[in-house]
Amino acid sequence: MQFAEQALVARELVPGLDQPASVSPWVDAEVLAAQLKKSGWFSYFQQLQAAQLGVAGYWWLANPNLQQALSAQGGVLTSWLPGLSIDLAEIGRGRLVLQHRLPWLTVFSGALVWHLVRQALGEGAKLAGFAVPNIGQAAEGLLGTYSEEVALVESGAPAKLRFDPELLQRPFVTQNAKLLPLFANTLSFLRPGGESGLASQIYALLEAIENLEHANQSWVAAELAMSERTLTRQLSDQGLSFRELLTAFRNSQAVTRLCEGESIDRLAAYLGFSERAAFERAFKSWQGVTPAKFQAQYRRLSKDIDVEMLIAPERLPILPAIATQLLAMVQSDEASLEKMAELVEQDPVLTAKLISIASSAYYGMKKNASIKAVVVRVFGVDKLRYLALAILAAGSFKLQPCPAFSFERFWLLSLGVAQLATGIYRKLGKSAEDQADIYLAGLLHNIGRLVLVQCFPDKMQNLLAPLAISVPPQELLAMEKLKLGVDACEAGAVLLAKWQLPRSVSVVMRQLAVDKVAMMPEAQLLLLSEEFILALLASGGDEASSSQEDLATAQASDHQASTPELVAEFSGVLAAALDTPASVIEPLLVDFAHRLPELKLTARVIQSAS
Repeated sequence: MQFAEQALVARELVPGLDQPASVSPWVDAEVLAAQLKKSGWFSYFQQLQAAQLGVAGYWWLANPNLQQALSAQGGVLTSWLPGLSIDLAEIGRGRLVLQHRLPWLTVFSGALVWHLVRQALGEGAKLAGFAVPNIGQAAEGLLGTYSEEVALVESGAPAKLRFDPELLQRPFVTQNAKLLPLFANTLSFLRPGGESGLASQIYALLEAIENLEHANQSWVAAELAMSERTLTRQLSDQGLSFRELLTAFRNSQAVTRLCEGESIDRLAAYLGFSERAAFERAFKSWQGVTPAKFQAQYRRLSKDIDVEMLIAPERLPILPAIATQLLAMVQSDEASLEKMAELVEQDPVLTAKLISIASSAYYGMKKNASIKAVVVRVFGVDKLRYLALAILAAGSFKLQPCPAFSFERFWLLSLGVAQLATGIYRKLGKSAEDQADIYLAGLLHNIGRLVLVQCFPDKMQNLLAPLAISVPPQELLAMEKLKLGVDACEAGAVLLAKWQLPRSVSVVMRQLAVDKVAMMPEAQLLLLSEEFILALLASGGDEASSSQEDLATAQASDHQASTPELVAEFSGVLAAALDTPASVIEPLLVDFAHRLPELKLTARVIQSAS
């Protein structure tokens, strides 16, 4: 097969190609043609996002404008459709000429280029005309998406796109000057046949192994049936060294896999680093930023996909009737003690669950307490109705098997974030209304992950299974976005809109995925609270506590080695985010860390009663 007979494709959008034997984004053109004939071009282009084309797609989006993107012919020609020629002679007049020796790939290239133009420039970019070698294929490939705006003409072999010349200099809304050089350099390692000779053979060997831990010069020489001295000499003759090639390969693999949503811990192991910190230092020396920062920047380059294309509202659960009535109480301010108790007691399962939570070690009520006593002595009216609402909301999901997802962990983080954030608000003298709002936001901040598990159980299993328990929240959101096209914050916001929950909660929820520098204080509080809990768990506080004896042991140890350092660290970060002295925050974190084993038992109570 010649490289000219390959095409770059978003594998997950083409049935039959979505479970590749290799990670290469290039596929045989004949295979692609057969699959597109079955599934339809319209479906492919309707869903296609630049992110799904990997580094090549993001290279396009990072360009400052269409003029520069089209002028960089090397990236376009060799990274999308090897063998495609682009004639820019009339580009100043708004005419782009494309040609491939396979006529259908000529049409495909035109559809692809203009689809990505639309993503980079926004909906205002109009295509005036499209002259094509095959009008039928063009109608399927392009007009299925943009039929209302394109004048289609059948012509000879080349494809000609006509557009307003003003679009050439219009800034891409996705431009990123810092990442553009990185993507351009990385493309040279990713394109098929991008390197030749000995270097190409070495890259092929490195790509074929499970991880790079033992990928040294001695191993490569043995695989190539030559001595190390001969390998060194031949590389030197080409102005290369094995160390340089290995570093370049690691660099390109790191960039590619981060862009594909790979976890940083797993990537560090694949690249042969002994620990995550060593990989982070190496990556920062290569790219000038940490892997987490790079992945977050990369994620934000892509124009958001319409979430409802991925998660249709009809696939989401319906909020139970009692939850709707609880919500009505919230909105009408009618939540008296008597009305609340009367409503909750209509659901014996909910009543039993709330009393069990109140009777857990964390809250300490007697087990024979009434729901009114629970309201008065433990939660208060506002917190109880929000906790009941969260329990009913989570219970409405009918999840498919996803062993890597832990409902107990879900509840631990939901309760923990809500409890810690509310305690900090109380200490800061916030109003009762503000405390209730942050409590609800904390309880529901992760509910979008239930949506993802329900809608994408297999993909979420593959995503979650290899992850460390304490993966940072924003890293997980970035991986979800890059792997699924939607993250838990976006999915949760769609769910809350369907359920007509307070908009303020979904606003805070969406903020959890943005850069911390631009994040609103409420979202920073929730995010930092979750990061603190995860840090405690990672430091040794994640052992199971299944009894009061285990609980006593866990509290006695109090994780002396690491807890004080974590408390000091997060006290400072939270104090800066909330503009308050660290001395105000520190006692709350100390108490929370000491009582975390109790909260874990409470999370288990909720899960076991489900």
